[in-house]
Amino acid sequence: MCYFLFPEKTSGTFEEQLVAIALALEQLWKKKDERIKEISDVQAQIRKKCGEIAVSSARNQAVNVDMSDLSLKKLDEFHDQL
Repeated sequence: MCYFLFPEKTSGTFEEQLVAIALALEQLWKKKDERIKEISDVQAQIRKKCGEIAVSSARNQAVNVDMSDLSLKKLDEFHDQL
């Protein structure tokens, strides 16, 4: 599990605090983008396998990531399904 360092103190100038928060937010956005890509990749693999097993058009369908649940638990569920 990855933890981000958020400024715990309110010391420093307002600008320094904003920079620290902006850096933390940037890390979180990057992590979110990585998680979306990982979930999308796993879902694509699942659909491909379903298509291979069922000999259907499932592998040609577009992959849509549910943006409301990007948790590691959901990702693990997809890995288990795969």
